[in-house]
Amino acid sequence: MRIALGVLQVLDWAASFATPLTVLVMLGKFLERREGWLRLVLRYAAAWVMCNNVIYFGDYVNILYALPAVFLLIRLGWRCRGAAWLTVSMLIYTMVSTLAAITDALYTLSYTVPEGIRFYVALLGNHYLTRGIVLTLAMLALRRLLPQKRYVVSERVWRLMRLLSLLPFVGILASVALVNPYYESLLPGAIGTGMLPLLVMLPLFFFTSLALLYTATVLGNHEQLEREAALARMSQTYYTQLEQQQQSLRRLRHDMANHLTVLSGLLEGGKQAEAEQYLAGLQTASGVSAGRRYCENAVVNTVLSAKAAAMEEQGIRFAAQATVPAQVNVEGPDLCALLGNALDNAMEACAALPAERREVRLSLRADRGLLALRVVNPCEQAPKREGKRLLSGKKDPENHGLGTESIRGIAEKYGGSADFTVKDGQFECMLYLPLA
Repeated sequence: MRIALGVLQVLDWAASFATPLTVLVMLGKFLERREGWLRLVLRYAAAWVMCNNVIYFGDYVNILYALPAVFLLIRLGWRCRGAAWLTVSMLIYTMVSTLAAITDALYTLSYTVPEGIRFYVALLGNHYLTRGIVLTLAMLALRRLLPQKRYVVSERVWRLMRLLSLLPFVGILASVALVNPYYESLLPGAIGTGMLPLLVMLPLFFFTSLALLYTATVLGNHEQLEREAALARMSQTYYTQLEQQQQSLRRLRHDMANHLTVLSGLLEGGKQAEAEQYLAGLQTASGVSAGRRYCENAVVNTVLSAKAAAMEEQGIRFAAQATVPAQVNVEGPDLCALLGNALDNAMEACAALPAERREVRLSLRADRGLLALRVVNPCEQAPKREGKRLLSGKKDPENHGLGTESIRGIAEKYGGSADFTVKDGQFECMLYLPLA
């Protein structure tokens, strides 16, 4: 028996250092890590404090005093916005604190039960080993249910989950802090009366917190599908509009012989004014001003020509260099959406600037199996970020900022990358797509 207890103590000691790693894995499903060794130490410290906290019923000191330290360490070690940080911290803290309260209560109970079953009760109440086993099982369940490395959940979903997470969070705090601090002197009678309901409720708090974490990802995935559908509709709309412009241009070219015949007849008849009026009408016809050739690719030419005309109307200087062959391994709607969204974002930023600062520079090149896009424009202030996602400065940011998300989504679709940076008052969109 003594040897078995000795082995359990060694395993218990090892679990006190290993169990925080399972908590870090669970946190990493929802929060983005900050780079650097110091940040890593802070993350581990937050998990270690949670996993090694001793929580007895009636002793409110440990559970309440450790709470602000854990929340602060999580905020310093992870890159996250307020709602995500607070919600995930509450749910993980509830799960770990619930296990601590259960194991420590069973450990206390082991001294009041008959000798024959004391070993088994002590085994269940083995502080850190039991917590490590249960948290490892919870971590494996999350990894199975949530196969992605990290889930991006919107601020709106986290705010909703924050309200729902208050129930188990306040429940565990109240269960520990409001119990008679001398409950152990009442054992085992207290277990059969007031303590038993608490020991039944604590597992419910644990599984409720775990279920809420899973629910957040379900709602986040649903939002992601809605965004992808909206981006797909946006891409198709762009492509449809450009196809219509190309059709108008083809019809105009087809009718050009008839137009030249009419103009020739008017000039031969000495009707100079009528000829000039007829020519002016042709110049304003749809498709005439959208025929500039930037490269061999028809989609690129059409998008750049249309955006160049729109920028000219807004007083935005536009410099574009494009080297793209007629055929590339990027679907027409996707290529159209990439250029259209990047230039629309640049135009929107320039619209808020004085006329002398309105300028957009574009470079597009397909070379050596890589499509590289670079769009630069001045901006008044750097956009806010939620992880890698850029947030719109409009009043309804949840329904805006889809342009950069569309660019990033198309880049990921083709195994490429997209990056958005601000330096010296210049916003830069960089995109790389493999063409092989």
